[in-house]
Amino acid sequence: MGVLETRNLDFRHLLVLSTNEGMLPKPPSEVSFIPFSLRKAFGLTTIERQTAVYAYYFYRLIQRAERVTLVYNNGTDGLTKKVPSRFITQLEVEADSEIRHFALQSDNRPVQNTPIVVEQTPVTRRKLIEQFSTNRLSPTAIADYYTCRLKFYLRHVEGLKYDEENTEEVTRAQFGILFHRSAELAFKKLTEAGTIVKKSDLIDLARNESAIRNLVSQAFKDKYWKTNIDDDIHYTGIHHINFKTICMFLENLLLFDASRAPFNYIRSEREIEEYLSVATQEGKINIRMGGFIDRLDEKDGIISIIDYKTGGKPDKPIDNLHELFDPEVKERKKNVFQAFFYSWLLSRKNMEKKLFPQLFYINHLKGKDFDTTIKFKGNPVTDFTTDVFEEFDKEMKDMLNEMFNSDTPYTQVEDEKKCKYCNFSAICGRRQTEY
Repeated sequence: MGVLETRNLDFRHLLVLSTNEGMLPKPPSEVSFIPFSLRKAFGLTTIERQTAVYAYYFYRLIQRAERVTLVYNNGTDGLTKKVPSRFITQLEVEADSEIRHFALQSDNRPVQNTPIVVEQTPVTRRKLIEQFSTNRLSPTAIADYYTCRLKFYLRHVEGLKYDEENTEEVTRAQFGILFHRSAELAFKKLTEAGTIVKKSDLIDLARNESAIRNLVSQAFKDKYWKTNIDDDIHYTGIHHINFKTICMFLENLLLFDASRAPFNYIRSEREIEEYLSVATQEGKINIRMGGFIDRLDEKDGIISIIDYKTGGKPDKPIDNLHELFDPEVKERKKNVFQAFFYSWLLSRKNMEKKLFPQLFYINHLKGKDFDTTIKFKGNPVTDFTTDVFEEFDKEMKDMLNEMFNSDTPYTQVEDEKKCKYCNFSAICGRRQTEY
């Protein structure tokens, strides 16, 4: 149990782990917008009180114990040497009880982590075909395939899922979902009287703080709290920060779109899918491919395929389409691939109009002369069908042929940095566990 759970409890024998300085007491955290000097001047709680309270808990815990064992690590962390807690030093100086020290030498032989390898078998191939005959092969699944074959196997072949319950903080994925929903609600409001979006309407909505807050509030209710009952909603400080940031991002988007207006709004979160025939060892199969396009709009006979990005920096221009499909590329341009993927699916539906893929990096839209176009071989891709389709179509078919016919086993990614935020890293043994 933790220190807080021991209040009003007495023990005969105590074993306290991780009694290093920095762990006992824990480093005080100043989660406040009020500076220390103001808190001190007006008699508010400061970090000094946090340390004092923690000291009280510790000494109250050990006051009636017959035997106390405190375990600490005297190794090094980088260039920093670990030291025992100040409480241990204080006990050594002040305590009247007998204090003995024991050194425990660990076995320093390196641990041999056996790589996880899942061999390709008729069973794994059948599972793969069954999965993508019924479920869509999306840009996310393809990104997993190139990033880590084992993750692709666990998530998309075996169909393992992970918890997506709300946490106390808004995760990066949840932040993106909330912004997407806010933008969708904004354009529904703008097109209540018709599909033509005017510059003046975009500016008016962007400057209407109350309307922006209502849209973002509804997005939180739909996608985060998942309730419309106000009594069930309890915003904390970090929620307010994310709320305000999404309001600012939505305003930036509307003002940027005002520079493009007027245009004909088609739809947000447009679902798209297409079946593609692939020759396999079991014969020809139809693979279901698709996903959701963030937004489609049209101007001057050109359909814009818009993909919102709420984080990261813009991808660099590409000179060779193969780099989007090469697993050896360290930094794959996943955003460009996603925009091209949806453009490719729309092109396969024999649309006669020009398709203009664009990446809206929301945190960069306010920058002067920010360019949303994707550059390929030094030129902006303003008509995907004529500029890119033929070469992209060939690469996609080669990728699908490899995915469904290869004998290459599913293995872990070599670069463990890519495992940092992976939901399956605990299964692989790649997660850095802290005690």
